Amino acid sequence: MSEPSQKIPSPQPPPRSDVETWKVAYVQMRAAVEERNQQIAALMAERDRLQTKLRDAQATADRLQHQYAETRAKYLMEAMHAAGLEAQRDAYMEVHPDSPLLADSGRRFKSAARAKTVARLIYESAFDAKGHELGVPRPQERRND
Repeated sequence: MSEPSQKIPSPQPPPRSDVETWKVAYVQMRAAVEERNQQIAALMAERDRLQTKLRDAQATADRLQHQYAETRAKYLMEAMHAAGLEAQRDAYMEVHPDSPLLADSGRRFKSAARAKTVARLIYESAFDAKGHELGVPRPQERRND
């Protein structure tokens, strides 16, 4: 039978003087302060990186907003121009109902099976040609037909 093992007490350090205790505490506090300073520096670097990213995003948003405003202004001009051309067309059709340009071309709109006039075929030809010139793929698919 073995005897129960007895715990051997670990040696206790000799009591320190108050000066030694304060020195140890000071060293520990300096280490903790240094660790906190490193954490703060890392957080500040991350903040700076995020601020730069935010400035870049804001610059992109400003640029896109400017492009949108320009594009919208161009669209509005085109819409007004189209309205003017439609008014001219309607006036011409009213005054010259027998014009050869208003004659049935023998072709039909796909959507309503209405007759296309000779003038409409001239429009489509010019629309498609300009689309090709500008590099628009399949311009005929973009116009009303």
